Amino acid sequence: MRTTNILASARGTTAVLVIMAALAVADDAQANNRPATAEEIADLKAQIDTLRAEVQSLRALVQGGTGTPAAVAPPAPASQAQTPPASQDPIVSMLQEQVAEQAQVKVESASRLPVKLTGSIVANTFFNSGEANWLENPNVVNVPGATTGSFSSTLRQSRIGLSADGPAIGNWRTSGQVAFDFLGGTSAFQTGPTIGLPRLLYAFTRFETERTAIEVGQDHAIVAPRDPTSIATQAFPALYRSGNLYLRAPQVRIERRFGNGLDVRGGLVAPIAGDAAAEFVFSPPAGTGERSRTPAFEGRLGFTKGPADARVLDLGISGHFGRQREPGDTHDSWAAVFDWNVQGGRFGAGGELFAGRRLAAFGGAAGQNVESSGGFAEMRFNASSMVSFNAGAGLDRVPDDERSRALIGENRSAFGNVIVRITPEVSTSLEYRYLTTEPSHANERTNHHVDWALVYSF
Repeated sequence: MRTTNILASARGTTAVLVIMAALAVADDAQANNRPATAEEIADLKAQIDTLRAEVQSLRALVQGGTGTPAAVAPPAPASQAQTPPASQDPIVSMLQEQVAEQAQVKVESASRLPVKLTGSIVANTFFNSGEANWLENPNVVNVPGATTGSFSSTLRQSRIGLSADGPAIGNWRTSGQVAFDFLGGTSAFQTGPTIGLPRLLYAFTRFETERTAIEVGQDHAIVAPRDPTSIATQAFPALYRSGNLYLRAPQVRIERRFGNGLDVRGGLVAPIAGDAAAEFVFSPPAGTGERSRTPAFEGRLGFTKGPADARVLDLGISGHFGRQREPGDTHDSWAAVFDWNVQGGRFGAGGELFAGRRLAAFGGAAGQNVESSGGFAEMRFNASSMVSFNAGAGLDRVPDDERSRALIGENRSAFGNVIVRITPEVSTSLEYRYLTTEPSHANERTNHHVDWALVYSF
């Protein structure tokens, strides 16, 4: 028993020393931004040979019990050491691979915790037949002017982000994520459309166990979490303001997953009313949401069936409640949403239905703070692992008794696209959208939008 312990200790000591030597070489190579040299590998090999000889001598001593360990020759100088081919010594081959990997230039944080750089380069080339409010991703058709239509190309929907895995706190895993795109406006310069300003998309910290998560930061709202399938609409999802409620807002949320497929989420959300002025300001004034002096409340009850990467069925009921205080009166802001997603083989479908009031921040009533209802639905067909076809339509409608307070009474959109995933990193699509905006007291306006998108993700 004692002999076994001694041998185990000797082997463990050898492994620790070898690892320490390898890490020393790797740290020096990384600090100088270069791969390990042949001399460093030779010195490391000589140290390994010496340690191996010492362990063999110790093994002979404790097993035979006669004599003293054999003398061990000192390691040869680096200039005299001969480095055998990697194929002749698997240990050297392994160490060379590890040293080369550690010597790579990587993203580092001040805390020395793992950080990943993520993002996507999104190129949109588009055509509009009518007066689109947002050229590369229209959602409302404006009043036509003396000339109508547009054509151009942009990369403002490109995004960049960082994600980090933090230290464990007991049973809780910690992580964080931040992401920006370039749809925050354009520079006041002659070529301003090519100078997209950064815009904060996500910034949150998560604490997770196997079934429970707590999140603090800016993320997709809890209510109405589903979006249509499109890679051409990265900054705002397809059918936004045409039945697809959508908002990113600061929040504190708790998520709990149960073993029977149930998922419960709830949280407090910053009271965003969607009434900010359409101009750049350093310090935005308090809107009607902030004037309410209370947070908004959101929650969702979901049910899923199937593995996380291949859901067969996903259903959810979610809601939002907030307050908006105007001079002389305070109004409720609320939404009730049912969303679904089903997948069977190559075919899939999804969508949502909603009803609510004062949902301008979510795109409800085409961005107006009045009562509205609507929703969207889509169909999907995966022709192969590389090619998929998707189509859908959405509607957002203000009831007749509310139209006296609304400029837009109804907003409708339909889309169809084909997405080709050339590689896991490179995708392209051709998408067509038809938009119809019906003012409360004027003729409807239409726009045909064609968009070719090329996306490179990293």
